Amino acid sequence: MAALALGLGFFVDLLIKGWNASFFEKLLVRLGAGILLIPVLGVLFNHLRIPIYWPIFLVVAIIVFVAAFYFRKKAIFLGASGKRSFVSFS
Repeated sequence: MAALALGLGFFVDLLIKGWNASFFEKLLVRLGAGILLIPVLGVLFNHLRIPIYWPIFLVVAIIVFVAAFYFRKKAIFLGASGKRSFVSFS
């Protein structure tokens, strides 16, 4: 369960660029974001009539984890200064 939450929590890495925080702070934020995304994905899967089995959540978590490492230097919403900006892949 914790690995699933951490995998989904890497979604935060896609949103924040230049995140200067300690290892434990990042770990706790990723864990919290992942725990938040589990019921959200459950409701979304239920609405789309996708069976709610743990392997489906695991596949989504692995996809998010791989995407976070692929786009690690390219943030989507927040820059290093913390100001909101639109998509910036520079």
